[in-house]
Amino acid sequence: NQANLGEAADQSVHIAAAADYYHLGVGGAASASLGGGAGAGVDTSVVKNNTSAYVGKSAAVDAKNNINVIAQAAEEVMTIAVAGAVGGGAGLAGSLTVNTITNDTHAYLAESSIVKADNNIRLAASDDTRITTLAGSAGLGGGAGVGGAVAVNVITKDTKAEIGNGAQVDAKAAGS
Repeated sequence: NQANLGEAADQSVHIAAAADYYHLGVGGAASASLGGGAGAGVDTSVVKNNTSAYVGKSAAVDAKNNINVIAQAAEEVMTIAVAGAVGGGAGLAGSLTVNTITNDTHAYLAESSIVKADNNIRLAASDDTRITTLAGSAGLGGGAGVGGAVAVNVITKDTKAEIGNGAQVDAKAAGS
């Protein structure tokens, strides 16, 4: 569409990329014994997403109306780890939940690209992460009862909207 000849006045260019991730993880254990009872519940989630929307190197894009370059990512993670143990002598229980999320979400106009719109140019990147984590345990024993729970969330994100070196961007904002 580099010539921009004969297009309708409302002709727009939309470049979009999206990622939508959902995880529900449940780990659990229960134990009972006349002597000693032990239980462990574990849940783990490891996620890596790459989401990119872009105009490539040296590409030319021309629109009578708008140009939109949008990258969106969303993650929703719910993890539950529970454990319970009952023993006549001792009850030992533990739970662990670990979530590791690594996301790259990029919207860009690559180097030396030429992007022209008679109205507006929108360049946007977003990443929305929601994590709900529940870890719990209970240990009951005639002599001793011990329960422990650990929840770990590690989130690494690189979210950016950028214009490369030498890119030509011309938005005339001529719309109503």
